[in-house]
Amino acid sequence: MENLNIIGKTVFVGDAPSLERVAFVCLGSNEVGSGEMVKIQFDKSGKSVVAAARVTSGLEQNPYETPQRTQVMDALGISSSEIDEDSLGRFKVYYADLLEFVYHDGSMGRPSGIVPSGSPVSAPDEDFVRKVLGMPLPNEADSLNLATLGNSDNISVTLSANKTLPRHILVVGTTGSGKSYFVGKAVEEVSRIGIPVIIVDIHGEYIKETEELKGTVLRPGVNLRIRLDSLEESEVLGMLPITNELHTNIAARAFSDLKMSGRPFGVREYENKVREVAIDIGSTKGTQTIMEARIRSLNTIKILGDGIKWDAILSKGAVIDVDCRDLTRTYVIMLVGAMARELYNLRKSGKIPPLVLALDEAHIFLPASGSSGASFVLGEIVRMGRHAPIGAIISTQHPSDIDQATAKITNTRFIFAIEPSELGSLGGLLGDMPPETVNYLTHMEQGECLLVGNRETIRHSVTTKISKRKTTPGGDTPRMIQNG
Repeated sequence: MENLNIIGKTVFVGDAPSLERVAFVCLGSNEVGSGEMVKIQFDKSGKSVVAAARVTSGLEQNPYETPQRTQVMDALGISSSEIDEDSLGRFKVYYADLLEFVYHDGSMGRPSGIVPSGSPVSAPDEDFVRKVLGMPLPNEADSLNLATLGNSDNISVTLSANKTLPRHILVVGTTGSGKSYFVGKAVEEVSRIGIPVIIVDIHGEYIKETEELKGTVLRPGVNLRIRLDSLEESEVLGMLPITNELHTNIAARAFSDLKMSGRPFGVREYENKVREVAIDIGSTKGTQTIMEARIRSLNTIKILGDGIKWDAILSKGAVIDVDCRDLTRTYVIMLVGAMARELYNLRKSGKIPPLVLALDEAHIFLPASGSSGASFVLGEIVRMGRHAPIGAIISTQHPSDIDQATAKITNTRFIFAIEPSELGSLGGLLGDMPPETVNYLTHMEQGECLLVGNRETIRHSVTTKISKRKTTPGGDTPRMIQNG
């Protein structure tokens, strides 16, 4: 057998070992935590097999501290510490789900047999973890180096950009859990390997990072304006100061005609088309004048203009922060929808390189109930983005408020600490993580998260700790009381 740094041995306890799980006792002072991985070596048909298992729960067996005995010792004035060292009947039992069998020839497969009791249990080395989880090496060209394994700062957790980004990433976590810190780390890594990334920054949390990465900060109405032809009919009608049914019909038909032409257009072209439609249906001169004035009012909308040349700023590894702090929710949704349409069309025609769109507060754009002006095109990107390709990093602290169909399409998920009330909304998003670890989600430490993928991105769910960023995190909570 391979020389292992043994931390325990498998034992027979109740319904374990079985085809699905094992039980083991830690030896000496060794301990393991929920969600951690261990390796178990045994012989099968005369050949060596190593099982990968994930710890689900544990308990202490201690016959010296039964309720009755504890009461007696207290009455006699005997301290528990007096028997700790030599208490051979005191031990800790852990249960673990079997994940994979690694065979003597290097092949791997689902567990097919029962791990015998008495098999040595050891902490996994990096090569073993990488093989079991299907992770690329950190120095591979498309490796995203995002985290370390929950029980080891020495084992890096890496994902293949080519397999992960086109199939999208979902990030979930309550305020202060480390969700925004992770998105910043992901932006660093995506940029490092040469993929441009656009951040929809609702709170201005990524401006400092963008500046440190020599990126571009776009401010709507200042150096970012969207073209009128990038909007949808309902969005434009919502901005026009009209309630009259005739006026609404004229505006709608004119906009529809311009969109169907396939040519870019602005407010002036729209005004001309409205006049043309009004004349065509026999409207009075007064109606024409009113409609022209209503259309010209669009010139006062600060986010409308000549658009932006995305092909000029989306260079290799470029980081673009869209600072949305000064926009109302209505305009944010409108802006993001228009941007997404432009980017999607440019990607399909090959005019810009593959890119990643990071959406902060994604429940605003992909609501669970109803739809927003951006939801259709963003949903389309999530469904079809891998063919473009456009990757999406969807971040939210309210998973119950996000469209569940879209959330389930994401193939990779980083789930940080969440409120107990939000646990139910994660159904179907947690991969093969056992219930015991799922319950732990409500009190994970800051920066600790559950990583869930499919067998192509990461083969099994694991707990991780996000790696240290190189850039300055933003979004710190302001102090109520200043020192000094």
